Amino acid sequence: MWHRNDGASEANIIQNKFTAYLITAVANRKAAYMNKLKAHRRAMEFLERCGAEVETYAEFNLDEGLPLMEQIENPLLLQALLQIKDWERHILLARLLDERSFIELSKNLGVSYKAVSNSYYRLILKLRRMMKGDAMDD
Repeated sequence: MWHRNDGASEANIIQNKFTAYLITAVANRKAAYMNKLKAHRRAMEFLERCGAEVETYAEFNLDEGLPLMEQIENPLLLQALLQIKDWERHILLARLLDERSFIELSKNLGVSYKAVSNSYYRLILKLRRMMKGDAMDD
């Protein structure tokens, strides 16, 4: 049964802390990636302005440590993310990394706002359970 998270009980406090941790970790990874991408673009623009061959600088590896699954340090989180369905992963990453709203996601996926919202919050609960070791077979 679903209960509103009022933040009063210890379980809700822990849940709120985990959600904050997850959002912060993803935001930090996104910021680091975006900074690296901007630096790469600036370097390529500079090289093009100077007339240098861009291909000669191919050793600059923007993908070092990427994609996202290779950047996740927590093995439980990585395992949980690998076990979820593709559309669940799409909703999670679009919401956290691309900062898309539920309205945007619902239009892109062709489902209702409520369906996307419910899927996202159920997925967060599912990830928490999977990381605790109570894997679900949904």
